Amino acid sequence: MKRAHTRNGRLGPSTDQTLRDLYDLLKWAPTSANGAPARFAFLRSKEAKERLRPALAPLNVEKTMTAPVTVIVAYDMKFYEQLPKLFPHSPGMAKLFERNPELVEATAKRNSSLQGAYLIMAARALGLDCGPMSGFDHAKVDDAFFAAGKPCFGCDQEFFPEGHVKSNFLCNLGYGDPSALHPRLPRLPFNEACSLLSSQSAARGRLSHRSSNEPVGAAAQRCPVILLMSRFSPACGSAVSEGSSIAIGCIRRP
Repeated sequence: MKRAHTRNGRLGPSTDQTLRDLYDLLKWAPTSANGAPARFAFLRSKEAKERLRPALAPLNVEKTMTAPVTVIVAYDMKFYEQLPKLFPHSPGMAKLFERNPELVEATAKRNSSLQGAYLIMAARALGLDCGPMSGFDHAKVDDAFFAAGKPCFGCDQEFFPEGHVKSNFLCNLGYGDPSALHPRLPRLPFNEACSLLSSQSAARGRLSHRSSNEPVGAAAQRCPVILLMSRFSPACGSAVSEGSSIAIGCIRRP
């Protein structure tokens, strides 16, 4: 992780087997209720890239067109239909999501973002370089690649046409060109990005009290360390639901 860079220049193709190995590695990382809502569309051909071009921000066009593979990291708004297979010991879980569209959206976006991060880590473990980006028109991507059609789970298809898959972010993959590297940018130190809450009972009590999910509250009381992540708003100096950066807090046992 300390040696990895975001590469704008990439060399060489990624084979189908490499992409299969990549998914077979990332799929084992955890998601909420083992729901695995992420869907990955690997764009390899010039024709597929041209379909993506109109949606890209100007600064992302060249790097994407020249990358061996561009992944659309997306999320399935009907991921819960797979829960009887993926989470069989809790047969009522799918109905819980089916009755709560807001929970579906929040769970799908958050966990597909996690899975996108797992993809980056797995790709680097396989020797690939990554260039994640969010500079694109989501509506255009969704219309071009995930427009309504007939379900096709398990069949040979280029994209997901079911109409309930939405784009999250893009990630270019390949073997990085060292000549295209820029000097490494700085990162925030621990004391600017993290806080340690050492008052175990008070912190855990607040977390349990505010959790609407009873199993989550109980688990919080048993866990040695809880990592709280929130988006940070510079305008008000506090972690809130909107913002651009991540603030991290740890509640630990003494």
